[in-house]
Parts: sequence; C-alpha cells; structure tokens
Amino acid sequence: MSDIRVDQIFLAFDHFLMPGELELITAYAMKMEKTFSPATTVQMGQPRTLNTTSRRANVLTEVDTGEVGKFFKARIEQALPSVLSELQLPVRRVTRISVQITSTGDGGFYKPHIDNSLQDSNRRVLSFVYFCHRNPVSFQGGELRIYRTRSHAELATPDVKVDVISPKQNRIVFFKSDFVHEISPVIGSSTRLEDTRLTVNGWIYFD
Repeated sequence: MSDIRVDQIFLAFDHFLMPGELELITAYAMKMEKTFSPATTVQMGQPRTLNTTSRRANVLTEVDTGEVGKFFKARIEQALPSVLSELQLPVRRVTRISVQITSTGDGGFYKPHIDNSLQDSNRRVLSFVYFCHRNPVSFQGGELRIYRTRSHAELATPDVKVDVISPKQNRIVFFKSDFVHEISPVIGSSTRLEDTRLTVNGWIYFD
C-alpha cells in the first residue's frame, strides 16, 4: 500500500492488492459479464428500485457469497484496523461486510446520496470503493465525489467543500457512510465490460 491520502472523512491508498489478486477480481468479473443486472437504488423505504434518473450502472451481487467475495472481504478485514485508526473511529466488532462488483459504462453515473439512510442499513459505518478497471483506462470521468456534509439540503450552498477522487486501478477508498457522495458521469469508448469503470464496492457494518 502506498500514496495514502487521509482526512477525517475518507482514506484512499493505492496498490491495495497484489497483481495476481487484482487479476483474480477482473477475470471473475469478465467471466460473469452476462449475469450483471441494472443497478437499483433505495427510495421511500423501498429497496431494489430501478431509477435511471438517479443511478445508471450494472452490478454483480452474486460475488458477495462466492469465493472471490470471501477473498476480498478477508483483505478488507486485514486493512480495517489501520483504516479505523487513520479515520479516528472506535474499534468495534464487525457484524458484516457486503460486497458487489459495479460496472459503470458510457453515460453511467450515481447522483448524490448517502449509504446508511434507512433502518435496514443504518449500521453501515464505512463504505468502500476499489477500482479494478483495466489499464490503459478506456473511459473518462467516473470520479468519486465526497461532500463534506451529511445533508442533501446543504449541497445547494456554495461553501460546501467536496473531495474528488479519480479512478485509478488498484486504488481503494474507505469513507464514512453517512456523508453525501456521488459518481460523476462516465464517458466510455464502448459498452464492453472491460472498457467500463469497474469497481468492487461495499459496506462495513458494526455493532
């Protein structure tokens, strides 16, 4: 791990996985390309709502219970003590780590949202995004934008600061789930999975 960037809201560092481990993730995603499905959102207390005005991407949820998912969760658990220390969060018992693989292609985006707004997800403390797209990169945009506010209403004020984290292969970002964040629009060269903004993303639940 290197090139650490940290403040009170997020922690980002490069070279999260070894090269062979990165290849394991990307090879699995390519193998499962036909099983990706349109990404959903949570609206008005109703999960799994398809709303292409707020989010446009494809996801692979099966990874959460498979061997690749178990491997990735183990790497998250290994990094977690340092992450909690850097973000000055108390050490607590992890109850669950949830992962999915997301493909955001040409025209894809995710408008401002938070990750722990509903009763069934309010124990999410940390979210993470791991970039595993191919090199050389085949798209533009797709930055992770983390606002320094927990309120959507404050986004209309000009003094709300935002941290912009560019996609970079083998970079991971941990951030506090209750802060507003978004994915900026992606401009891609094709609709093939290998050309998209490919990530392993998920959430860490605590007692």
